[in-house]
Amino acid sequence: QTFGMIGLVIGIALPPIIYSSIGWARMGAIFGALIAIAYLVALAGSRENLKYSAAKPLSLSSALSATFRNFPFVTFVTSNLLIQYAFTMVLAIIPFYAKYILEAKPVETSIILFSAFAVAIPMMFVWRGLSVKYGAKSCYLAAIMIFMLMLVPFLFIGSFPTAVITSGLLGAGLAGIILLSDVLISDVIDYDQTKTGVRREGMYFGVNAFVCRFAIAMEAMSIGLVFTSTRYNPIIFSQTEEFLLGLRFLVAGLPMIALAMAFAIMIYYPLSGKSAK
Repeated sequence: QTFGMIGLVIGIALPPIIYSSIGWARMGAIFGALIAIAYLVALAGSRENLKYSAAKPLSLSSALSATFRNFPFVTFVTSNLLIQYAFTMVLAIIPFYAKYILEAKPVETSIILFSAFAVAIPMMFVWRGLSVKYGAKSCYLAAIMIFMLMLVPFLFIGSFPTAVITSGLLGAGLAGIILLSDVLISDVIDYDQTKTGVRREGMYFGVNAFVCRFAIAMEAMSIGLVFTSTRYNPIIFSQTEEFLLGLRFLVAGLPMIALAMAFAIMIYYPLSGKSAK
C-alpha cells in the first residue's frame, strides 16, 4: 500500500507540473509507458497457488449468485462505491478549485495534492497499529469520518496555505481507507470460503473493481451537471459566482454526503470482533 501511495503521488500530485511543462500528449505517453512497465513487472512476479487452483470452481452463474448473496460483501462494496465516488470527485475538482478559487499556479496545485499523500504514507503505519488493536471495521469507520470532517474547510477556505494544511489532514483519513479496504475484503473472502468451500479472491476483487468503476461515471455526471448549470466557460478566467459555489459543492458537499452514506452502510458490515476470527 505504501508503494501504491507513491504511485498516487506520481499519478495525481505531479501531473499539474508535468503537463504545464511538456504538454498533455507527452505526459500521456510517459505515463502510458510507466503503466505498461509496471503491469509487466507485476505479471512477472505473480504466482498462482496451485493448492486453490486445483479445487473445482463454481460455475459462473453460481459464482455470481454466491457473491451477491454474500451480505458482508454487499455492504462493503456499496460503501466502497460511495467512498470511491467521493475520492475521485475531490481529486478531479481540486485543480479547478485551486485555479479559480485559490488562484493557484500549477506548482501550487501539485503542493496541495502532494500534502495529502505526504501525510497519508506515514499514517499507514499508524492505522495498521490501530486496526490490530481495535479491529478493521472500527478503524475504517473512523477513517471515513475523519475524511468527511476534513472536507468541511473546503466549503469556505480561500487561501493557498490553508488549503495545503486541510489537504494534509485529508491524508490522515485517506490512509486508513486505502489500507483497510483490502483487509475488509480479505475478511469477506475468508467468510465466503466457509460458505462455498472455494477460495475466490479473483471474483471478489474483480467484482469490487467493476462496481467501483461506476464511481467514475457518477463523478463525470456530477461535474457535467454542475458545470453546465453554473455556466462554466473554459476560455476565460473570471467565472460566475454560481460556478465558484458549485466548485465548493463538488469538492466538499457531494463527497461529504457520499461519505455519510458510506459510513451508515458500513455500520451493518457484520465481520468484526468474534465474527471476523
